[in-house]
Amino acid sequence: LDVARARESLEIEASDLDFERMRAEAEATWEAALSQIEVQGRYERDFRIFYTALYHALLMPTLMSEPGGAYHGLDGSEHTDDIDHYSDFSLWDTYRTFHPLIATLDPPQASVFVRSLMAMAEQHGSYPRWPLGTGETGGMLGEPAAIVIADAWARGARDYDLARAYELFAVSGRGNVDEYVSHGYVPIEGGGSSASKTLEFAYADHALMRMAEALGDTAGAVAYGERAESYRAIYDPARGFLVGRHADGAFMAELDETRWNDVYAEGNAWQYLWLVPHDLTGLAELSGGRDAFLERLDSFFMESARERRGLAPPVWYWHGNEPDLHAPFVFGALEDPDRTARWSAWARSEHYDDTPTGLAGNDDGGALASWYVMAPLGLYTLAGEPDWIVGSPL
Repeated sequence: LDVARARESLEIEASDLDFERMRAEAEATWEAALSQIEVQGRYERDFRIFYTALYHALLMPTLMSEPGGAYHGLDGSEHTDDIDHYSDFSLWDTYRTFHPLIATLDPPQASVFVRSLMAMAEQHGSYPRWPLGTGETGGMLGEPAAIVIADAWARGARDYDLARAYELFAVSGRGNVDEYVSHGYVPIEGGGSSASKTLEFAYADHALMRMAEALGDTAGAVAYGERAESYRAIYDPARGFLVGRHADGAFMAELDETRWNDVYAEGNAWQYLWLVPHDLTGLAELSGGRDAFLERLDSFFMESARERRGLAPPVWYWHGNEPDLHAPFVFGALEDPDRTARWSAWARSEHYDDTPTGLAGNDDGGALASWYVMAPLGLYTLAGEPDWIVGSPL
């Protein structure tokens, strides 16, 4: 690069290429971003882990807008808008932790993210699941955008047209949605991850119910509320797990609860047993009542504490992946704060440190980092609901 010619052609001053000035501006920008949360403590290591987590949480999504507001849409065309547009939403991962965190810290920014997702739905014909750059990968499953939008609205991030956001879900592209509606669950014959899809769809339907309620759509709220209970259809009382079910109504014949199975997305029956955040009371009733359910969850964590960590995915609690990230806080959601305090502190100390191996897995767009930002503050939330669960502050 001929620097002198570049300066002349771009009509910029030499001072604009001052690295130290740009570095100082970047540091000031990050200082403002990281100062959204101020903590007091005793040990430098704790501050280092905490603010590294907050830094990681703010690295994505990616700003796609050029100066002047132009950006490349999912329809392959150039668009212009007076607000910033973002991409690289790892929604299956981030709806659980990152989006509730951002909607709490910075509601205007959360609203911008929602408007980006709405623009993608308008251009693409349906809400994306994993938009990467200027395209939609279709990665993972469920309809996580519904949970992101319902969560933002619940936390007061409301600078968008909720009615239009809700309307766009009527044409959204869920895989297996017809089978899900007709059977009340996604049957095994519908393809892989059938049990996981049922659980994710039920959670998304609960989020859509919340949107319908906010808009005064009583009929929609009732319909989505009924579908939000679809998880009940795959609960096998004989096994005590949420499992795959055939189109004829029969539960899967064989199941090793500790091994990965095609009916689950990246996990096993134990790790997916708790994935009904929107109706933990109902799940506990199915599982023999609250006390029995929480004893089983406690046993799950005791096995987790005894398990040796290696390169292979764990059999028990898997903090390096998303489906059971909320599990330590299930106790608190069911009014057992002591065990939430115990097991969230265990997960915090077991899976985070200030070394190059200080994360339990792929951060997935800030999903693991955002968990850590909340947990040491002694707070956690289940996406889509405004309530906070009290844990154990560091």
